[in-house]
Amino acid sequence: MTHSDLDLADEMLTKSLEINEKLGQKFEIAKDFSGLGNVCICRGDLNTAEDWISQALELFEEIGAMDDVEQLSELLEEIRNSKKQR
Repeated sequence: MTHSDLDLADEMLTKSLEINEKLGQKFEIAKDFSGLGNVCICRGDLNTAEDWISQALELFEEIGAMDDVEQLSELLEEIRNSKKQR
């Protein structure tokens, strides 16, 4: 992805998050958090990625989306391992 692609993805996910928060759509909010985390991973910003992914994980746990919990738990572990290697 190019820098402009990441900027566009960030912008669209932020707009989506704002709408989903107004509507109270917890599953969609968690997906937006996850997407923003992935944008940060692509940018190499693992600290911010960890924050977004942690928020997504917490919300997916709250609503019982266990497949997403499993997937993001693994991703969060990978992020933390990558941070340790730096």
